[in-house]
Amino acid sequence: MAIDANGEVIRDFSSFDFIPMISYGAALSPNLAYGASFKFIYSVLSPGIQELGIDDGTGISVGGDLSLLYRLAEWGLQGGILVQNLGLDIVYNDQNQAEPLPRNVKAGVAWKPLDNALHHFLVTAEITKSLVYLDGDAIDKFGMEYEYYDMVAARMGYIYDTEGNIKDPTYGVGLKIKAINGRFDFASVPQAEGLPRVSRFALGFTY
Repeated sequence: MAIDANGEVIRDFSSFDFIPMISYGAALSPNLAYGASFKFIYSVLSPGIQELGIDDGTGISVGGDLSLLYRLAEWGLQGGILVQNLGLDIVYNDQNQAEPLPRNVKAGVAWKPLDNALHHFLVTAEITKSLVYLDGDAIDKFGMEYEYYDMVAARMGYIYDTEGNIKDPTYGVGLKIKAINGRFDFASVPQAEGLPRVSRFALGFTY
């Protein structure tokens, strides 16, 4: 919401990001694979608010991700590293003050203690380090996923971020649409203390 100098609410509004993405991956060896993504970023931070002298807060940018994945299939283990959001700075309502994309590097491991035709159970751990604010603390994440019949999944996890003041659980669901090689995902993610949780939706297709 927008509040004036007297503490009066001028207007309620919502912020959102729309990020269509194209990804490609391939194997380098039986155990090692790489991936790359290109994304278009359309971000609406705030509307124009004349009462406060704020211009339209819509930003546009392009970016990409690079990743490596190593698998030990016989043990149900895999580990990977991802460099995320490499690209152009984004400009909102001040043309002279561009904001860097949230560039970061992520490293994680995953273990599948249960993996058969009907049941898949996955345990993950991940650490994220910002490439924009190098002196900041890393963010730790832990999660679990149960998938039934390679069709529907339930997820839960935990985020431990001391700098962002986020120490809360996450949860979500996933649904595979095999007829069109598609997947729908929903996640509920916490923000800093005092801010509402964020709902994230994703729809993807594989060819």
